Amino acid sequence: MRVIVQEVGGDGSKMGVELLCVVRTLLKKIGRRVVVGDKVLVDVKPMDWINRRGLIVDVFKRVSENLDPPVANVDHLLILFSLDEPKLEPFVLTRFLVEAESTQIPITLALNKCELVSEEELDSWKIRLRSWNYEPLFCSVRNKLGLDAIEFNLRNQTSVIVGPSGVGKSSLINLLRSSFGGGAIEYEKGFKPVRY
Repeated sequence: MRVIVQEVGGDGSKMGVELLCVVRTLLKKIGRRVVVGDKVLVDVKPMDWINRRGLIVDVFKRVSENLDPPVANVDHLLILFSLDEPKLEPFVLTRFLVEAESTQIPITLALNKCELVSEEELDSWKIRLRSWNYEPLFCSVRNKLGLDAIEFNLRNQTSVIVGPSGVGKSSLINLLRSSFGGGAIEYEKGFKPVRY
């Protein structure tokens, strides 16, 4: 499992280091599963900083949890669809929105590939989605348009980006990681967690 160090007792030089960790057998035996977004405690005794390896010995209490996909401590959901290539299907969008609403996690709806459709089609989708009580963000990952609003909505939050295949999720994540400084993570006071 990939872990990013958020806090190390007395030594800030290890902040942001990525570790490859295994989960302690006892945690597995008692059914404590580690999922994306978990804050975990890594044992410092068997820590191998040179090879960047460690042992997860505890999982901190989760603020939120989603079972499908399994993620924890999520503050925000970004639902990403494309307006074209693949074409936006209202039924599929509705399914994603209903599922997202059921989590009770704040949602942002973004529509990618806006450069591929006419202004009339953009306006039509804007009116339709506003009638559903959503304020969509229109963007183009390829042309780097409209990304400031998305970045603003995601800043300082643990977010999950969901959407159908081919809409630009990976491209958006890569672009955002580079603009956020390579995925730097803010750390909290009070314990020495790492994020898986």
